Amino acid sequence: MTAEAKTKRAREAQPLELMKIPDALLKCKTVQMVTGLGETTIYEKIEKGFFPEPLRLGARCTRWRVKDVAAWLESPR
Repeated sequence: MTAEAKTKRAREAQPLELMKIPDALLKCKTVQMVTGLGETTIYEKIEKGFFPEPLRLGARCTRWRVKDVAAWLESPR
């Protein structure tokens, strides 16, 4: 697999069926699809305490738990 293909694959969103698994971990692209928010908006809301904190799994690996994103979607804003 070429470096370009790996980069493209890393940016792709995951299947939305993952939203049925509470402990599944979502990529930012998937969180964007589910919430309708852009990446910048997500991080601004995190900074202000209005969006769930992601898990930092490495220097370049950030994921959100499905249950945290689902709870945010269900909460009154």
